[in-house]
Amino acid sequence: MARMIDLVKASSGNLMRPVFITCDPARDTPAVVKEYLKEFHPDLIGLTGTWEQVKAVCKAYRVYFSTPPNVKPGQDYLVDHSIYFYLMGEYLPTPFKQIFNASSLDMPCHMHFNHAASL
Repeated sequence: MARMIDLVKASSGNLMRPVFITCDPARDTPAVVKEYLKEFHPDLIGLTGTWEQVKAVCKAYRVYFSTPPNVKPGQDYLVDHSIYFYLMGEYLPTPFKQIFNASSLDMPCHMHFNHAASL
């Protein structure tokens, strides 16, 4: 993820706003998300919300997530979830584009961001 952000910045400038949305709002307060994202890249913007808000965003973007039932406060658990990167923007040919790795992203981002900057 960090490599992807750095590749886009190097080829097209600071035109991308990378956003991370938690799938576990019960544990991921804004402070927890901020601390977690320090491990990845300083440009990442972290978002959380109520369980209903996170569920609505995940549904809108077809992201699967599941927490174990009957988790007690303070109990450790894993959240099963899909992992996607979406490239979104006004100048993309589709509402979103699913990207799987940094090298497959570099050229499309460079082309789209350079096109957007020329308008």
